[in-house]
Amino acid sequence: MWDALVLAGPWLPLILLFDAGWFVGEVVAHRGLLEDARARMPLGALARANLAAYALVALAPLGKAGAEIARALAVARYTGGPRAVAAATNVQAASLLGNALVSVPCALAVGAALGPRSPLTWLVAGNGVVTLALGASAVLMARRGRLGERLARRFVALGVDGPRLDEALRVRRPTFARAVAATFAARLSQTAQYGVILLAVGGALGLGSAFATQGVHLVGAGLGDFVPGQLGVVESAYRWFADALALAPAQALAVGLLARASSLLLAALALGGLALWRAPT
Repeated sequence: MWDALVLAGPWLPLILLFDAGWFVGEVVAHRGLLEDARARMPLGALARANLAAYALVALAPLGKAGAEIARALAVARYTGGPRAVAAATNVQAASLLGNALVSVPCALAVGAALGPRSPLTWLVAGNGVVTLALGASAVLMARRGRLGERLARRFVALGVDGPRLDEALRVRRPTFARAVAATFAARLSQTAQYGVILLAVGGALGLGSAFATQGVHLVGAGLGDFVPGQLGVVESAYRWFADALALAPAQALAVGLLARASSLLLAALALGGLALWRAPT
C-alpha cells in the first residue's frame, strides 16, 4: 500500500485540481440558486461562505447538512434569511439529483465489468434510486410543501419570513435545471479525479474504469453518511470491491486513502484561506 501511495505522489496536483472542480461546480449551483439576490452577495463573501462549507463537509461529523447550515448563515447577512435558507435547501436537492444522474453511467460501468448480478452493480443502482427519490422529494416539498407557512403558524416570530421562505423556495425551473447541470458537472470532475487516482496507483485508466471507481466511492459515501467524515467507510468499500477495479487489495485501499488525502488537503487550504482572508466588518 505504501508503494502504491509513493507511486501516486507526482499525480497529486492533478488529483487536487479535479477535486477542486467538484467544489467549484457546487459553488456555481449555489450562486445561481440565489436568483435575483445574488447581486447583493459580494463574490468575496460568497467565496468565504463556500470555503467554510467545504471545510465542514471534509472535517465535521455533520457532513453536507452541517455545511449547508453554515453556508446559509453566512449568506443570510447579505440576502436575507428566507433566500439564504431556500438556496441552501435547493442546492442540496440539486446535488442529490446530480448524484443520481452520475450513478447511471457508474452502474453501467460496474455492470459491464462484473455483470448485472454483481452486488456492487445493485448497490450503485440503488444509490441512484435513493438519491433520485430524495432529490425529487426535496423539490416537491420546496414547491408544494408550504414549509414557511407551516412554520409561521407555529412560531409567531416567523409570521413575515414564513411566506417569504415559501416564495424563495420556488425557484424558476430553468434556474434549478442549471443548478442540477452544475452539480452533475461537478460529479464528472470527480469522475476524472478518480480516474487519475486509479492510474496513479497502477490501475488501467479508461472511461469505464473511471466511472466504476466513482461507483465504489458513491456506495461507500452513501453508507458512511452517518460516520464523522465517513472515516474508514469509503476505504473499506474500495478494499471490499478491489476485484471490480482489477486492483490488488493494497492498491484499492490506496485509492480511498488518496481521495481522503486530497479532501483533507483542500479542507486545510480552505481553513487557511479563511484564516488569512479577513471578513469585512
